[in-house]
Amino acid sequence: MLASTRLRAVGAAAARREFAVERAGGLLNALANVVLWARAAHEGLAPTALEHVQHAALTGTGLLLAWLSLRPESYRRQRLALIPALRLLLMSMPIARSATAYAAGLQLAGLPTPGLLGAATDAMRYLNGANLPGQCLITLLFPLPLPLSAATHVAVLWLTSNAEAFCGTPLLSHPLSRRRLSAAAAALDATAVVPLRLGGAAEPPPPPLEPQQRGCGRPDRCPEVLAFVHVATAVLPLVVQAWATSAPPRPAPRPGPRGAAARAWHGADAALRLAAASGMGWLLRLLQLFAVLLPLLWLVVREAVAGGPSAGDCL
Repeated sequence: MLASTRLRAVGAAAARREFAVERAGGLLNALANVVLWARAAHEGLAPTALEHVQHAALTGTGLLLAWLSLRPESYRRQRLALIPALRLLLMSMPIARSATAYAAGLQLAGLPTPGLLGAATDAMRYLNGANLPGQCLITLLFPLPLPLSAATHVAVLWLTSNAEAFCGTPLLSHPLSRRRLSAAAAALDATAVVPLRLGGAAEPPPPPLEPQQRGCGRPDRCPEVLAFVHVATAVLPLVVQAWATSAPPRPAPRPGPRGAAARAWHGADAALRLAAASGMGWLLRLLQLFAVLLPLLWLVVREAVAGGPSAGDCL
């Protein structure tokens, strides 16, 4: 009797430890939101009643997940539906994509800092203001099956993308920041040679039209660069997750009443792992990532965003 009681106690403790990382992630998320909430009120952002409600929802969700993870049996059954649903619901709130409230209001309201160190600091201010590191961390701390994780993470980044509003903030609308963004875009243009060569293109495509050719007064590549950062942030955590969970190919599921759905799920999982080069060595993975994947993403984003003059081009 005593031995069985001890075994049950050990089993319960092991089950609680199973989701210790997610419990810590929920508490960390709640703490971060409390800090942002307090700073927003302290630094004169004057949150509205609706923004206070949204702050409370963000904070309460982290505490809710931490509390639910203390009941591992039920949490294990519910988390595959609960985590994506909560993330999508919370990131659908207006505060999540606002350029003047929440983290963005704190990080993007100041002017840029000169110098290389200032450029790095300002880049981190933008990333934190757009809450990109936080979303990546949540994706990695609350792991889901790769297809579901990919769908959730990409949807969250799409919901919070607001490049035009961010480009109008004091930090990113300053001439110094615009020069930095133009330099970053030019550097990314130069990296596009590798995927074009691999694709069989003899010469790189012509660069985007000059502002004078588009009938505008000055270049503004801010939306392109911010869109690229968002797309890269959507892809990189999923690549890391695919690498971290690399495993031998699993056998195809047996046909059955749900055979088609199971085969589709298995195929999506295998395709994502193949696209992330999870079977390669680490050196080849990094080479593919920085020499092919990111330049290719830049080409796609540049063509999508630069199809017409932006508002900043024609001021």
